[in-house]
Amino acid sequence: MNLWSGGRADAPLPDAADRLPLFLRLCVRHFGELVKLNLLFLLCCLPVVTIGPACAGLARVTTLMAREQPFFVLHDFKRAFCKNWKQALSAGLLFAVLGAGLWAGLSVYRAAARQIPAFWAAWLPMACAGAVLGLAAVSLFALLVSVDLPLRAVCKDALLLGLLNLRRTLPACALVLLAGAACIQLLPLSAPVLLLFFFSAAALACSCAAWPGIARHVVRPDIGT
Repeated sequence: MNLWSGGRADAPLPDAADRLPLFLRLCVRHFGELVKLNLLFLLCCLPVVTIGPACAGLARVTTLMAREQPFFVLHDFKRAFCKNWKQALSAGLLFAVLGAGLWAGLSVYRAAARQIPAFWAAWLPMACAGAVLGLAAVSLFALLVSVDLPLRAVCKDALLLGLLNLRRTLPACALVLLAGAACIQLLPLSAPVLLLFFFSAAALACSCAAWPGIARHVVRPDIGT
């Protein structure tokens, strides 16, 4: 199964309301749960190799929040962590390697372009590839925990959804990147924010942006939960 062909549905098709007010409302309503979720995520990331599965657990809980469905932080996190650990581990490693490679390439070409302007011609397409990867990352784990598809199809659909759902994925990607950059610049003052809130809030922003596209293009609304 693939984009537009349907997977396993977890919820009916959401309305087309603007997702930013929903995100802000959910942050206020579920602030305590987001703090618990952030701490649980960081704890599960300590072995490092479990970062991908921890992202799956994080996405599962925040996707349920974005759909305004009942959830239990520990139960739903653990369920997604265990059920999707193979795919999440592979997807996390793939995107980490691609992201690190693009970051290194951009840094090298930018330094070279300061000396030889012709190198900007190589820097620009690499920057575009990085932007596309960021847009795909918005939907990746929310998609992975919402449908039963092979990893290759999940990655391809995340890429397509990042572009098709651009009016939602672009603001979410920009918000997460800007907030992350601000937290890094403000360390160590921002350490409590990173420890208690940043990662769960970033995942919630991505889930709010990703779910309408998943429901419209991937999940068939006529399939039961």
